[in-house]
Amino acid sequence: MKFRVWILGAALLMALTACGGGKSAATPSPAEETQTAQQSIHGTINQLGDYLILLEDKGEEYRIFDFGEGLDLTGLEEGDQVTVTYTGDLTEVDPAPVAVDIQKD
Repeated sequence: MKFRVWILGAALLMALTACGGGKSAATPSPAEETQTAQQSIHGTINQLGDYLILLEDKGEEYRIFDFGEGLDLTGLEEGDQVTVTYTGDLTEVDPAPVAVDIQKD
């Protein structure tokens, strides 16, 4: 009988150890790092409304950006040459990268 209790206890201990996973929740994944890393791009404002459409200087690519909280758009107009600082991935549209700062060049 003691042997069965000992085996059951060992099995329970192994099961609890396996559930730990050994992976820390504090380590960000590469996708999370991309979302929080800030990058910059230069271009011309093509459309400015509920979101920004930017014609990239290099190439003929249009980029769509959502606006970050508290972003000041005062003085910006369509046709302005700007530098956009953003978080996220330029190749994604859902979710679109988020403009955190826009400065006229």
